[in-house]
Amino acid sequence: MIVLLTTLTLTSCGQNNDHKSVHNSADTTFIKSLEKRELGKSKYSISLPTDYAIYETNGEDFSVYYFNPADTTNHTGISGGLVFR
Repeated sequence: MIVLLTTLTLTSCGQNNDHKSVHNSADTTFIKSLEKRELGKSKYSISLPTDYAIYETNGEDFSVYYFNPADTTNHTGISGGLVFR
């Protein structure tokens, strides 16, 4: 019984390391594909995929920067916004 539990534990740990390796590789590939873009005159920047667009809206004492896929038919990507006061 102890041998079986030890074998299962070691096997599952080995699979987790391989799983982490795949995720690290995917993360690295994604991060390398990002493009740094300035946010208007705010002196801040954001890194987004190259197929994303940024739209700026200015209020009386604030600016809002919206980002979303440039292809408006793409509903699978993330979208969001940042507010600067």
